[in-house]
Amino acid sequence: MNYKHAACAFALALSSLPAHADTWACEVLLCLSNPAGPTAVAQCVPPISKLWKHLAKGKGFPFCDMGGGSNAARNDWTSEQNCPPQYLVAGNDLPYCSYTGVITVNQNGQPYMRVWWSPGSTPAIENLNPDAPTTEASEKFMNDYAEYQAVQAAAAAWAAAAGAGN
Repeated sequence: MNYKHAACAFALALSSLPAHADTWACEVLLCLSNPAGPTAVAQCVPPISKLWKHLAKGKGFPFCDMGGGSNAARNDWTSEQNCPPQYLVAGNDLPYCSYTGVITVNQNGQPYMRVWWSPGSTPAIENLNPDAPTTEASEKFMNDYAEYQAVQAAAAAWAAAAGAGN
């Protein structure tokens, strides 16, 4: 799916949200997961602007109950403990995650997907359910992980060769 198609899909999804006061959190999650960027769709500018102001005041990230029941989505800030290994970066003192947050989506009470996001970057989608659709963003997650594994294997081979030379 290209970015123009994604933008149209997000605009359609936003316009179909029920009109009541607590849709803001769901709008935020939907906009943050847009591969073209959180404000690429005009309808996303107001909820994302409100989010940045909300967070700047020290308030928590909004929770989207997705209509109740056993479907829900929530954001967590990333840390060394919850970051996928392919996105863990060695910092000056401590490792950090190259993504700012992760939106965890549960469907029918079961983990469905995680959307790894940062403002201004392309999100990566980690499918947790075999029935979840494969998208450009989920392929990014899988390709990034395969690249990480290849680097780890090369480093292990180099270390083994260096150790054998002693």
